[in-house]
Amino acid sequence: MSELPKLPQGWIWTNFVEMANASKNSLKAGPFGSALKKEFYVESGYKIYGQEQVIREDPFYGNYYINEQKYEQLKSCSVQPGDILISLVGTIGKVLILPEGIKPGIINPRLVKLSLSKSAAISEYVKAYLESWSAHYYLSERSHGGTMEILNLTILKSLPVPLPPLNEQRRIVAKLEKLLTKCEVSKQRLDKIPHRLKQFRQSILAAACSGRLTADWRTQHPNTEPASELLKRIEDERENNYQGRANQAIAPTIKEALALPQKWCLVTLDQLSLLVTSGSRGWAKYYSDSDSGSYFIRAQDINTDTLKLDDIAYVNPPQGSEGERTKVGKGDVLITITGANVKNLH
Repeated sequence: MSELPKLPQGWIWTNFVEMANASKNSLKAGPFGSALKKEFYVESGYKIYGQEQVIREDPFYGNYYINEQKYEQLKSCSVQPGDILISLVGTIGKVLILPEGIKPGIINPRLVKLSLSKSAAISEYVKAYLESWSAHYYLSERSHGGTMEILNLTILKSLPVPLPPLNEQRRIVAKLEKLLTKCEVSKQRLDKIPHRLKQFRQSILAAACSGRLTADWRTQHPNTEPASELLKRIEDERENNYQGRANQAIAPTIKEALALPQKWCLVTLDQLSLLVTSGSRGWAKYYSDSDSGSYFIRAQDINTDTLKLDDIAYVNPPQGSEGERTKVGKGDVLITITGANVKNLH
């Protein structure tokens, strides 16, 4: 350990072998898989501790058990309160300290248990170090496996551990608990922000669409043209655009009287639009293998306030009304039928 960084006065570099208590099997990996097959499981008895408890940080979770005979055969893998359970497969940094009141049992092949010498270290300090970036980096660099990082007892035994005096360990743990509690409180507050931002956005939109947002502006501009005049111009443009062939726009069907600001009027999207139409279906035969065709905008290309163009489909649209009907242009509004995203084209 001569190449390790210098530690504060009173600290030493050590490892789990030196930190484990003097009892046999104080640092032990779980049994081989063949010794703990599922055919040995029973409904009640001695508990089998595995990754599911460590990952959930819940030693009371799960209901896998073995009988007393099997427990005696695998007693070298038994656990007790205060033991540290370390996950070996795909979960570097996942550690669980077993509390008082746990059921007697053993660890499975995916765990290592560490029973510390009480005169050397406290479990909470060792857990904190195993969850640290430096320990994670050391173990990750030495792990093996393809898609999952896999540790073993040899790798864990080689891990250098910076060990302060016991009193300082307690002080570190107490300070960590205080700081991590603040972190958790901050996280809970941050987690609420997206929901509150969504509520705030909705309240602003409601104020805008009810006239409350521009109440002062209307007072300062009393001679503003009524919305009914604007609607007449849209109707005329719609009629001229289709040369007398435009269908009559659908009017609102709401019976209840709405409290609208003066000079406002209630309309439908159809009345505001020159054309409202749906996308084409069954266009597979028009797909183009190259980028020589037109963009074919699909629902999957539309996110809230974003038009994704990183996975474009192209089509050679048919000649005639169907190809013309589905063209899009600047200022058009695209609304997905499945989902609730709206995109303005600029």
